[in-house]
Amino acid sequence: MTALDREAAEVNAFITAPIACTAEDLADRARAFDLFRKSYRKNEAMEENRTLLKEKYARGKELGNDVNESRNKIKALTNKIEQIRKENAMRGLVDASGEVLKTPEEEQLQA
Repeated sequence: MTALDREAAEVNAFITAPIACTAEDLADRARAFDLFRKSYRKNEAMEENRTLLKEKYARGKELGNDVNESRNKIKALTNKIEQIRKENAMRGLVDASGEVLKTPEEEQLQA
């Protein structure tokens, strides 16, 4: 058995049926590949994996958006709390040790 025969046998093991194509099909690389892909034995599994990957990618984007929204909310709340503390310090609302007193509004934002 020559190397060419082994390669042909290897290719035939991957396909479900012989590929019927014309010389034009072989000349067009994209069309030839598409014909091979459709006749490939594991094509169905590849399509299922491709669909699953698309679903997981979409879910990942959703989760990423949720994380970004949460991060932005945390930043906004942090900025509000800092602003309240600055205003309270300017008003002189500090205890004996120099700590700014917490207001109900600040505690509510922290919750």
